[in-house]
Amino acid sequence: MLQVRVLSPLHIIFTKHVGPGCVAKSDYGEDMAGISIPAAEHSTMTAWEPQDGPYGSGEENAFANMLEKYPSGLVSVVSDSYDIMRAVKDYWGGSLQDEVKNFDGVLVVRPDSGDPAVTNAKIFEALEDAFGAERNNKGYKVIPGVNVIQGDGIEADGTVVSKVLDALKERGFAASNIAFGSGGGIIQRHSRDDYKFAMKCSSAIVNGEERDVRKTPMQFDRDGNYNQSFKTSKAGKLALTPDMETVAPSETDEDLLEVVFENGKLKREETFEEIRNRARR
Repeated sequence: MLQVRVLSPLHIIFTKHVGPGCVAKSDYGEDMAGISIPAAEHSTMTAWEPQDGPYGSGEENAFANMLEKYPSGLVSVVSDSYDIMRAVKDYWGGSLQDEVKNFDGVLVVRPDSGDPAVTNAKIFEALEDAFGAERNNKGYKVIPGVNVIQGDGIEADGTVVSKVLDALKERGFAASNIAFGSGGGIIQRHSRDDYKFAMKCSSAIVNGEERDVRKTPMQFDRDGNYNQSFKTSKAGKLALTPDMETVAPSETDEDLLEVVFENGKLKREETFEEIRNRARR
């Protein structure tokens, strides 16, 4: 079951990569404005539990499912929902190592928290331990069959990109091992802090069973310390109070959230003009 609830006086539009392509096709006559690849996001990882597959953790099962459903090409899997180093060392480089080595394509590991330079340095050292490394014609190390994509914290001035590449170069890794995502900071310089909130999946129904869902990532800071990330999210069904706080439904008599999207169907039709008028209030 997929359900999206939003605050009644607002209309929240959130997109990943599909939206711009649709606009380019509908408004600018471009049938193929861009391409994408199969890519996991946090809720598609955290909704899994051990009983959903053969492995000991839900995240392992979610990882294995990505390789099974998309058996070739590039497949990107966000891997920091709980502990990025456990994911790299114990899962990708451990219990799923044979699946990765036999995969007919390239696994792209995506970290999404912590200091980008320190985090990627740690990830590549762990990947080399698990999968070895080949040398390119300039003598730099290339991890066979595994890449990394860094989108978190990337900005238009290139400072973070340079720091990440410098960290990899110091350890002898080639730049071809990593790609960089162009996130919201590059596009419009806005962040969740402009509105003081972020939207995360907190509850899911899987095979009729309701589950609390959350991400609790660990992260490296710039000094190399490994601690709980500020990106930890809340779990379970939540209500929004008039004071703009998210609490358990039993803790408030007034929930400002309304169902607008459920299982592929829009539950409430609104015109663009209605949305504009509400935004002006």
